[in-house]
Amino acid sequence: MLQPGGNRATLTLPDGSVIDLTYAKNGALPNAEALNIAKQDDQVLIYGQRSGNKEIEAIHILTTPVGGQFQVTLYDSTKVWLNAESTLRYPVTFQDNERKVELSGEAYFEVAHNAKAPFKVVMADSDTVTVLGTHFNVQAYPKEKEKAVTLVEGKVLVQNDKDKAVLTPNMQATIQGNMLNTNENVDIEEITGWKDGLFVFHDAPIEKIMSQVARWYNAKIVYRGNIRQQFNATINRRKPLEKLLHLLQLNGYVKFKTENDIIYVYP
Repeated sequence: MLQPGGNRATLTLPDGSVIDLTYAKNGALPNAEALNIAKQDDQVLIYGQRSGNKEIEAIHILTTPVGGQFQVTLYDSTKVWLNAESTLRYPVTFQDNERKVELSGEAYFEVAHNAKAPFKVVMADSDTVTVLGTHFNVQAYPKEKEKAVTLVEGKVLVQNDKDKAVLTPNMQATIQGNMLNTNENVDIEEITGWKDGLFVFHDAPIEKIMSQVARWYNAKIVYRGNIRQQFNATINRRKPLEKLLHLLQLNGYVKFKTENDIIYVYP
């Protein structure tokens, strides 16, 4: 039976060596003691303050697999929650006038305020989120047509090659190709529930639900018919797959069958 995801990630260092954070012990990381990096509570990577400028431009890569999640506190005290199948590239320390990271996948950011050094999240195609200090969610999976930036607190500037938009709380910017659109009063709980260990679905189509299930349980999804109904549910992400599927079936709109790593979806 497919199992739920957990705290799993790898850290790639500038020399190409890889530390498997899933199995690393809490405390200072091996091969990285000089950088003052530690693992905490089996789920958080923390970068402490360092003296001197050695390796100031060194890039680290934090990667979560399908069925994995992890947190990191960057050098400037910015906190990042990384969802499954995601990659975050960032410097060990930031320059004085700019803080820039690169994201593929999904992450929730709580950016430490620094008016002198804007914080930038660069997605594929150089789409960029620029902030000074704020809380926001970025979804930018390469396999999905649409990228989305959702603001919880503060203010952000979202821009691509063609357009830009300033978001205020509860607004979302979506990017599809060269098109940038904004939505007001989006469902923050549904978008950020993953950070708090929850699947949250409010009037969600089954395709949206199953894309999250596939990523978290490392499953393939096969549809055996069209399901037009929408679903409402709040489910702990630690639940076994059979429990989650049972809860989704309660309204009578959908049925599931699992074989090995495949979930078949029936109307």
